[in-house]
Amino acid sequence: MNWQNFQTYNDSYNKAFEAFCIQLFEKHCYEQYKESVEYFNVVNGSGGDGGVEAYATLINKEIIGLQAKWFRETLQETQFTQIRNSIRTALNIRSNIKKYIVCIPKSLGDLKIGPYKKVTKKTERSKWNMLLSELNHEYPNLEILLWDENQILNELQRPECCNIYRYWFQKCELDIDSLKYVFEKQKSGWLSLKYIPDLHSNGDINIKINQFLGNVDYKKELLNKINIIVSKHKKLLEIIANTKKWCKNSEDLVLKFNDIKTSAKTNIIILEKYKSLLINNYTIPVTEKLLNIELKNVLEIFCKTNSSSSTYYYKLKNIIEEFNNDYWRFLENEIIEQTNNYLQIFIGDPGTGKTHGLANCVETILKKESHVAILIQAKSVTPTDEWKDILTKNLGLSMDWSEEEIFQALEALSYRLEVKNTNDQLLDNIPYTIPRVLICIDGLDELKPSDFWIDRLRETKVISQRYKRIKFCATTRPCVFDKLKFNDELRQHLKYLRPSGDVPVNELFEKYILYYNIKINGCNWLKWTIKTPLALKLFCDINKGKTITDIDRKSVTLSKLIREKIKIIDSEFRTLCNNYNENDNIIFNTLIIIGNYFLTNKSIVKNELIELLKKHESLNILANNDLSPLISILEENGFLQSYEEYSKDILSIKKVHYEKGIQPFFDYILAILLLNKYDNPKELKSSDAIFEHEETLQTYAMMLLEEKQILISEIPIIREKIEPYDAVTFDFFALTNNDPELTIKYKPRILSFMKRNATHLTKYVNDIVLQVSKLENHPLGPILLHEFLSSFEKPITRDYYWCIQAWLRHSKNKIWENLENFELSSYRLTSEDKFNGLPLVYAWLLTNIDNKKRMSYRTELTKWGIQCPEEFCKLFDLTITTNDPQMKEELYAIAMGIVYSISDNINIIKHFISHIFNTIFKGNRSLTDNIAIRQYSRAITELAFQHKIITKEELNICIPPFKPFGNDISLSKPDMDGDRMGGYGPIGYDLSRYVLCDPISNLFFEKHYKNDETESMGIYDDYFTTLEIDNILKNHTKLNKKDKKELLRTKELRIKRELKFKNTGIEFLDKLEKINDEDKAKIEAHIDEVINSTPTIEEMYSHYEIKAQNLLRKASSVYNVEGILPDQFILAAAYAYLEQNGYKDETEDFDSSIQCLCSPATHGSKSNIMSICEKYIWCFKHEIYGYLNDRLDTRNDYSDIIAKIDDYSLIDTELINPIQETCEHNFREEMQNNEWFDPELLSPQMQGLSNQKEDIIKWVNTAQLPNFAKWINIETFAPLKQFNNKWNTISLFMVQKEPNIGAQTVFWINCCIIANNSFQYLIDDLKNKQQNICKLLNNPYDISSGTLSYCYLSPKEICQMNWKHCAYEIMDNYTIANDKIIKYEIIKGTERCTVDYPDTGEESYTLPSKYLRKLLGIIDGDGSKYYDADNHIQSLSFSSGITWGEEQHLRIVNRDLLNIKLKENDMKIFWLCRVLREPSLECTQKYKDFYCHNDTTWITWEEDGHFNQICFSEDKTCSKI
Repeated sequence: MNWQNFQTYNDSYNKAFEAFCIQLFEKHCYEQYKESVEYFNVVNGSGGDGGVEAYATLINKEIIGLQAKWFRETLQETQFTQIRNSIRTALNIRSNIKKYIVCIPKSLGDLKIGPYKKVTKKTERSKWNMLLSELNHEYPNLEILLWDENQILNELQRPECCNIYRYWFQKCELDIDSLKYVFEKQKSGWLSLKYIPDLHSNGDINIKINQFLGNVDYKKELLNKINIIVSKHKKLLEIIANTKKWCKNSEDLVLKFNDIKTSAKTNIIILEKYKSLLINNYTIPVTEKLLNIELKNVLEIFCKTNSSSSTYYYKLKNIIEEFNNDYWRFLENEIIEQTNNYLQIFIGDPGTGKTHGLANCVETILKKESHVAILIQAKSVTPTDEWKDILTKNLGLSMDWSEEEIFQALEALSYRLEVKNTNDQLLDNIPYTIPRVLICIDGLDELKPSDFWIDRLRETKVISQRYKRIKFCATTRPCVFDKLKFNDELRQHLKYLRPSGDVPVNELFEKYILYYNIKINGCNWLKWTIKTPLALKLFCDINKGKTITDIDRKSVTLSKLIREKIKIIDSEFRTLCNNYNENDNIIFNTLIIIGNYFLTNKSIVKNELIELLKKHESLNILANNDLSPLISILEENGFLQSYEEYSKDILSIKKVHYEKGIQPFFDYILAILLLNKYDNPKELKSSDAIFEHEETLQTYAMMLLEEKQILISEIPIIREKIEPYDAVTFDFFALTNNDPELTIKYKPRILSFMKRNATHLTKYVNDIVLQVSKLENHPLGPILLHEFLSSFEKPITRDYYWCIQAWLRHSKNKIWENLENFELSSYRLTSEDKFNGLPLVYAWLLTNIDNKKRMSYRTELTKWGIQCPEEFCKLFDLTITTNDPQMKEELYAIAMGIVYSISDNINIIKHFISHIFNTIFKGNRSLTDNIAIRQYSRAITELAFQHKIITKEELNICIPPFKPFGNDISLSKPDMDGDRMGGYGPIGYDLSRYVLCDPISNLFFEKHYKNDETESMGIYDDYFTTLEIDNILKNHTKLNKKDKKELLRTKELRIKRELKFKNTGIEFLDKLEKINDEDKAKIEAHIDEVINSTPTIEEMYSHYEIKAQNLLRKASSVYNVEGILPDQFILAAAYAYLEQNGYKDETEDFDSSIQCLCSPATHGSKSNIMSICEKYIWCFKHEIYGYLNDRLDTRNDYSDIIAKIDDYSLIDTELINPIQETCEHNFREEMQNNEWFDPELLSPQMQGLSNQKEDIIKWVNTAQLPNFAKWINIETFAPLKQFNNKWNTISLFMVQKEPNIGAQTVFWINCCIIANNSFQYLIDDLKNKQQNICKLLNNPYDISSGTLSYCYLSPKEICQMNWKHCAYEIMDNYTIANDKIIKYEIIKGTERCTVDYPDTGEESYTLPSKYLRKLLGIIDGDGSKYYDADNHIQSLSFSSGITWGEEQHLRIVNRDLLNIKLKENDMKIFWLCRVLREPSLECTQKYKDFYCHNDTTWITWEEDGHFNQICFSEDKTCSKI
C-alpha cells in the first residue's frame, strides 16, 4: 500500500488514520459477528481514550477493542511501550475486552542486518511476539491481533469494504467543505425564493429530525422518562413485598403478586436495556417490548382477606392509579423508533414551510458539522435515475463513481466527524450522538409520475441496512401517498405536519413584518387570517416598507396575494422595458401560456420557450429583445426555475432548461386556466388536466368559491372522481380561505353536515372551526358550533357526537362513529383570544369523557382566564346555562381558580358574586343540589368576604348545611330492584358499590355510632403513665387537692378498664368450656334461624338514622313501594338521573365500545376514559350529596375538631382546584438537576473499613454525628445567592450512602414553636424521658399538621384558602413543676399535603404550617416558592436526587423575619433532628439476614448565638454475625 497517497483532508495523520481504521473495524465487526453486535462506540482520545479508539460490545457483553497508531517508521521500544500501556489501560477500564486489535500503517520487519552484516534477533516482529507473550501471561483470556499493512489490505478487499479505498487513497471530490459549497449554490439557486435563513424559526421538522438523528437532549428526556417508570416499578415491588409480609395472604393474592413481581422485574430489565440503547447507540433493531402489568383486580382479591381501610389497601390503590401502560407504550415506541427508523417523510399542504424547515436543518447540520447532510430537489432528477445518478448530479461528482463508493465515502465523512467531535462520555453514562449521513429530498410531489420516488424510497431500507449510518428524509404534499395501501410499510414513516404548517404563521408573523419593515396598526387579525408561510411571504413582498392601518380581509387570501404579486411583477417589467401599459397583462398572459405548456411537459429549453412565447397571440406586442428579460423576471420571482444541461464535449453549447417554479404558483395558474375554460364550472370533464394534478384541486376549490361562489363538491365529475370525504376537505379549505361573507349562505349546509355523525362533526371542527377560531365572529366558526351543541335537549344525545373517542369498536354506521380526533395541538389559547372564539371550543370540550384530556382543557382555559378575566366572564355567562352537568361544574371550578389567581381584581370577584347570589345561594338555601358547584361558589364568596365585598351575614348564607329547597329527588320506580353488590342496568358493581352505595349510605343513612364506653377517660390519661402518676404523688406532696384527686381518678379508671378487659376474656373462655353438646346444637339452630330469616322493614330501618328512616318511609309512600332501602333509593335516583339526561338502551352499546377501548377503573376511582354512564354517575353523586346533606344528619368524622360539615371536601374526594394544575413543574425531573445542600458529609468515611459485616456495624455505631447547626442555619447554598436575607431550615429529609462500606444515613429535621415561658418545661420533660412527650416528638417526619379534606390538596390551595380547617397543628402536654401540674402547647412548624398529577401520579409537599404562614405573611405558594402579600418570597423548597434512592428534600424560611415575628409574639423555635444509620439496600441484598441500626432523636435550639442539643430517644439493634 502506498501510504504517501493516504488522504487526511486537512486533518492530522493520526486523526485521519483513526477514522479510516474505525470505519474498517466497524465493517469487520458486523461482518464477523453479525447480529451478535449489541452496540458500537467510538472513543476520542482528547481527554484520554481509555486505551481504545473504538469498541464493539456483543450481546454476551464481551468487547472487541481497536487501537490505531500512526507508526510509519521502524518501531522502537517507546512505540511498543505505548501499545502495552494502551492495552493495560483498556483492560483496566473495560475488563470484558476479549479481543484487542492494534492497527499500524506498516508491515513489521522479520529480519534486520546489524553491524558487520550480522543478523540481529531483535526484529520488529520478534519484539511484537515478546509483547504478545508478556501480555498473554497477564491476560490469558485476551486475544491480541495485529492489523498491519497486509491485514489492512485484506480488510479493504472484503466485499463490504472494497469501495472504501477510493475515498482514503485517491484524491476525493467529496468532503464537508464540498457539501457546504453544494448547499450554498442551492441557496443561491432554487432555494433562493423558498428559504430565507434570517426568517427561520424552528418547528416540527427541526424537532423531528433532531430526534431522528439521536439528539442528546432528546435522549436525556427519554432517559428521564425511563427512570420515572423504573422507580414506579421498584415502588410497586416494595409495596407488594411489604403487603405480603404484613397482610393476610390468600392463595389467589400470592399468585397475583407473584405474576406482578415477575412482570415488573422483567420490565425493569428491559427498561435498563432501553437506557443502554440510548447511552451506547445500539446498532441493531430493538424488538423487546414491555409487559403489561395486570393490576385490574388486585384490590378485589386483597379485600377478600384484608380490610379496605387498611394502610396497605391505600398504598396498593395509589400505586395502581400511578401505573399507565399506555404511557409506557408511547415511550416504548419512541425508543424502538430510535433504533429501527431509517426514513422520515414529512407530509404537509402547499406553502406550509416544508422546504424552509428542511433546508434550515441541512444548513444547521453542515454549519455545526454534527452530521453529514445533503439536500436534493426532487424534481431535479429524471425518472430513469438511480441513486448513483441522483447523488452524482447533486454532489457534482465525476461519473466514474459507483453507488457503493459514494455511500462508503459519505460514511467515511461521518467517521471523520465522530473522531473529531466525540468525547469519552460513555464512562459517565451520558448519551452522545453518532454522526449520521442524512440524505434529504424536498418536494416529492413536484416530479411526475410520483411512483419514481416511491420506488427510490422503498430502496432506502436496504441501503440503511448495509450502510448503518445513512438515513433519509423527504417532504411532500399528501397526494403522493394517498393511494398507498393501508398496510404499506412506507406509511410507518409518514409524519404529518399540522394544518398550520411546520411553524404556525402567528409565530412567524412578528419576525417577518420586522424583516420587511412593515408596520401594522390595528390589524392584529392578520396573523390569524394569513394561513401559510408562503402566503405570509407574499403578503410581506407586496407590502414591504409600508404602514398598514386598514386592509380588506378579502385581500389576504392566497389567490388574491398571488394575483397582487403578478401585478407588481408586471409593473416592474413595464418599468424595465418601457413599451407597454397595464392593460396588456404581459406577465399574466405569459404565465397562462407557460402553465398550459407544463401541463404536459416537465421542462423547456430557453430557445424553445422564447419561440413558444413569440408565436402566442396574446404576446404579439412583445419586442424580441424583451423576451429574455421577461423570462428572467419570472425566474427571479419564483414562477420559473432554470438549470444547465452540461455538454458532452467541449465544443457543444450548454443548454438552459426551465421548469415550473414554486408549486403553489403553478397551482394558481392551472386553476385560472380551468376557471377561464368553463363559464359553468359544473361542465368540468374527466379529461381535464386537473385530474392529473390533484395537488392543484385545493387551490382550484378556493378560487372556485371566490370567483363563482360554487363549492367544488357541487361539480358532478368531482363527485364521481374524488372520494366524498376528500371533496368535503376541499370544500372546507375553500370556506376557511375566503371572505367570511361568502360563507354565510352555507351555514344550513354545515349544520346538516354536523348532524350526520361524530366523524362529520369532528371534521367540521378540525377543518373549519379551529382554522377560523382566531377570527372574530366568523359565521362558520365557534359561535356556529356553540349554536349546534346548545341545540341538544339532552346532554347524552350530544355526547354521542361530541365526546367520542376515535376508532371505537362496533361503531360503524352509528351516530358515534368517529374516524379522527380533534387536532388541538396547534391551537393554544393566548391573551389575544376573544371569548366567542377558540375559548368557546375549549369550554365545550369540558364535557369530555377522557379525564386526562379534560384536565388539559381545563388548565388551558384557567391560564387564559387568568390573562383575560373580563373575556372569561363573557364566556362564563354565555356557556353556564349548558345542560351538561359536568361542563357546568368545570366552569365554576375554573371561575374559582381564576378569582384566586387574580384576587386583587375586585371587579371580576364582584361579577361572580352577583351571579352566585342570583343563581346559587338565597336566604340560607342553595338553589342547586350539586355540592361541587356549591363548594366552588362558596370559595369565591370567602375571597369576596376577605376583600370586604360582602358581609359576614352574606357569607354565612353560602356555608353549608342549607335548608332543603325544591322538590324531592326523582326515583325510577321500575329500577328499584338493584343493590350495591349487583348494581342495576348500566350501573355496574364498582359504580354501584364503591362510588354510590357504600359512601352515601355510610355518610347519610347508617347510624353514626359513638363510643359507648360507660366510664370516661381521666384528664391525664394520655399524658402520664401509671408509674409517672405514682412518682408525682410520691415526690410532690404539696400538690393541690384537685390535681391529686384527678391523678388518682385517672389511675383508678385505667385500672378498671384493664381489669374489665381481662375479666371479659376470662369469663368468655369459662362459658365456652362449660357449653355442652345440647347447648351447641341450640346455638347452631339459632344461628341458622337468624341467617335464613327475613328481617322486617322496621328491623332493617332500625340500623338507620331517624331522619333517614323518615326519608325512606316517605319515598315508599310516594312510589307505593314497601320498605325502600338505602341501596334501592340511591340506585333508583341514579337511574332516574341518567334518564333525565338522555340515557337510553343504545347508550349501553356506546358504553360497551368505550370499555373495549379503556378498561373501567375499580374500587371507586375514576376511569381514565369514562363511559357515558360513569360520567353522569359522578355528577349525580354531587347532586345527591347536596340533596341528602340538606335533609339528613351527615356523618362527621371530625366531630372532635368541627361541630358540623361546612366544607364539602370533608365528605367528597372528587372536588378539583384548577389553580395547582396551572403550575407546570415536573418536580421529579427537577430533582435530578437540582443542587444538593451539603454543608458537610452526612455519611462520613472512616479509614480502614471495608464492606464486611463487622465494619458496617462499627460504622453504624461510631460514625460522627452531623453538626445540626450547619444544617439548620444555612450559611452558603448557591441557589440562595440571589436573596439578601438569611435562611433557616424548617424541614429536611435526606438519604446519603457511605460509598465504600455499604451503609447509609437517613436524616430528618423538623421544627416546632413554643412559648418562651414553656420551653424549660419541655426541656425538663425530655431530660426526664417523660413517656408522652418523648413519644410525641420521637419521629420528626410525623410532626406535621394538615388541612382537613378527603380531596387531594395543593400547596396553592392551602395557602390561598385559609378558611379551610387546619387540624393537628397543636400538641399539648402536662408536666409537674413547682408542685403544680402545668399544661403547655407545642405548635408544629410544617404541614403536609398531597397532589395527584395525571402523568407522574402522587406528589407530597411539605410547607410552612398555618401558624408559620400567618407569622411570615405567606398567602400563596406553588410547592416550590411561597410568597407574602407583596410578592416577596418568604419560604422555599428544594428537592434533589432520585426518589427511592439518594435524595434530599429541604424546606427553608426567611430567618430574619422569623426571628422578628417570634420575638414580637414571645415565642421560640426549636428543631427535632433524627439520625438513622443502617446498612444500605445493596448491603441488605448481599447479606440476606443481616440487620443493624443506630437510631437517635435530638432536640436542638439556639441560645445566645450557640446551639444546644439533647438526645431523648435512642434505639440500637443488630443481628448476630
